[in-house]
Amino acid sequence: MKLAQFAADLGYAISRAFAVTPKGAEGGARLDAYWTKGEGAAKIRWAEPCAFCRCKEHLGKYIQGNKLDGHCANLEKRATGHWPNPEHSRTKHCPC
Repeated sequence: MKLAQFAADLGYAISRAFAVTPKGAEGGARLDAYWTKGEGAAKIRWAEPCAFCRCKEHLGKYIQGNKLDGHCANLEKRATGHWPNPEHSRTKHCPC
């Protein structure tokens, strides 16, 4: 039996890097908690300026296309209680 099939039978999915992760809503909730409260939040440093830019930088490895901006905006709202400032990238020299 292949590893992918075995993991699927147990209710798990295998990512590109072959890390076994929970499927569905449970997996999404764990990832959101990682990026808003866990080690991922420490990487993004939500309380500091340019957090939205850092979010796009870190999550851009995993999310492509139009979904990246929206997902980072939703994560910032969950982590800080406010939406990203749309004027920030126009007035500051951030990577975004």
